[in-house]
Amino acid sequence: MEKDVGILSLVGMGGIGKTTLAKELYYSFEKDTFEKKSILMNVRESAILDLQKQLARDLFKEDVRGTQEFNRCFNRVMDRKVLIVIDDVDQKCQFDQLIPDIKKLCPGSRVIITSPDSNVVNQLLAHDQLLQVKETDSDDVLQCRTLLGKLPHDAAGEHKKGAS
Repeated sequence: MEKDVGILSLVGMGGIGKTTLAKELYYSFEKDTFEKKSILMNVRESAILDLQKQLARDLFKEDVRGTQEFNRCFNRVMDRKVLIVIDDVDQKCQFDQLIPDIKKLCPGSRVIITSPDSNVVNQLLAHDQLLQVKETDSDDVLQCRTLLGKLPHDAAGEHKKGAS
């Protein structure tokens, strides 16, 4: 894994398999690749505080009661590589509330985002390089695992089905 934090986005209309692909990626990594993992499903339909509580439990083994407490928890330097999946993001503020400072994540950590809206994802480019998978097929788990290993230094632009 690289020395920086990488973000992979899976963008496209509903029903093309973004969530399924993100779950397959999440479950395909062995425990020794990432020390902690968290998968946050249906962000668009969930209360941010509930998602922050889940993330705090998954990554820090702590219960938080509010956003300020979550931010204090998150702002501690993380010394473990983590994998975080954030599914169905439709507003940039959702990502920002769940990942208040991407630089606090340990080098080698990865964040996978699914979104129906490429504009939301493009706003995250300020955080890191970002790859977009616009269509999915049966080879995409392997291709995305390869891309996750290359983020952020070796990969740029978009990955589309059929393009190599």
